[in-house]
Order: sequence, then C-alpha cells, then structure tokens
Amino acid sequence: MIWVNLYRVIQCRGGSEEGGWHYDQGEPVDSIFCATGVEARLAASRLSDRAKALDANNGPGEYAWHSVRTQSTPPMPYPSTRPVYQ
Repeated sequence: MIWVNLYRVIQCRGGSEEGGWHYDQGEPVDSIFCATGVEARLAASRLSDRAKALDANNGPGEYAWHSVRTQSTPPMPYPSTRPVYQ
C-alpha cells in the first residue's frame, strides 16, 4: 500500500533557547492511494505540479510551502506532538 500525500507545511517557532529554534508543521491537503510503484510515481508527479502551483500563490513573507511525501500510511498532521527543546 502506497499513499502519495500532499502537505501544507508552515514553520513554527519552537522556543527561544540557543537563539531560537523552529520546526515544521504539516497539514494534509490531498492524498492519492496507489497500488503500484508506477502509479505512485505518476501521482507524485501530479501532486508535485499542484504543489508548485499552490506555492506560486504565496504572499511576501509567508513561511509556508507544500511538500509531497510518498508514505506507507494515510496522511496525518505532523508532528503528532509539539517538539520541546532538550
């Protein structure tokens, strides 16, 4: 089982330790279930084109982009818990 997932990714501020740090937070936008690797490559190409089109609409200073991931699981927001500095 292969899912090709499109995520909207934003950069979140994690904290002020060591001059500040950030982490990526992804929200699912679209997903295509594929039965074969060939289908997955075609789906990834289609979603990559969509990601480029969506990113072209970003406003100035917007820290968001779209990412395509080929995964063995359905799309889930990430991270599942907010990271902490250790």
